[in-house]
Amino acid sequence: MISKKEWNLLKKSHQHQETAFVSAYINSPCYHFITRFVIDKNITPNEVSISTIFLAIGAALAYIYGNFIVGGILVQLINIVDGVDGEIARIKHLGSKFGEIVDSLSDRIVEMLLCLAIGYSIWDTRGSVLGWIFSLIGLIGFLEGNYFTELVGARVGREVLEESWRDLKSLVKFRLNHRSNQLFAIFVFSLPGRPELALLLIGIIAFFYSGLRLYKMLPYLKKAPSHSE
Repeated sequence: MISKKEWNLLKKSHQHQETAFVSAYINSPCYHFITRFVIDKNITPNEVSISTIFLAIGAALAYIYGNFIVGGILVQLINIVDGVDGEIARIKHLGSKFGEIVDSLSDRIVEMLLCLAIGYSIWDTRGSVLGWIFSLIGLIGFLEGNYFTELVGARVGREVLEESWRDLKSLVKFRLNHRSNQLFAIFVFSLPGRPELALLLIGIIAFFYSGLRLYKMLPYLKKAPSHSE
């Protein structure tokens, strides 16, 4: 582990503005500590990203066997570790397009594992099909947050998309649909044994944000040329 003085200098020179409550106030102190511990080791951001898949497999098995508390704790651990890869990449200047692809794929695999495992666990322990329904809603919520930008951005242009996002932030100060908030919700709802409610909440909030963004982009969408023209 590097000294506290060295770490403070590194962190100050590579500051990253967090945009979500959980990431800024709960996760960041934890992943700062982990990064400080491993920054002088031969560990790459991609290895950290892939490690979250193994944590997700552990969480999925915990949910499948009905141990919701252990599953929730592992989900929150994933949430914390998820910030380490980006911080290592910034400090060591190891950012790359390939790294972005590995990070994105790892995130999607983690989300699918968690949603499917929670859906199965609710169906298996309570005999309720709602587990699968809420699992699907949560998975759509996760995917919507990541691919809405790409789909609409390809239609109206990246600049318009970013402008609409700035307008939205003036209306809604807290990014409730941020991934760190979503994973934290699963952790919290897992403690009383109701992780499926977190998935339902993730989907509802994601749809709400999509509706707001579409509303802010409506004038631009009307002006965008049709593909049939």
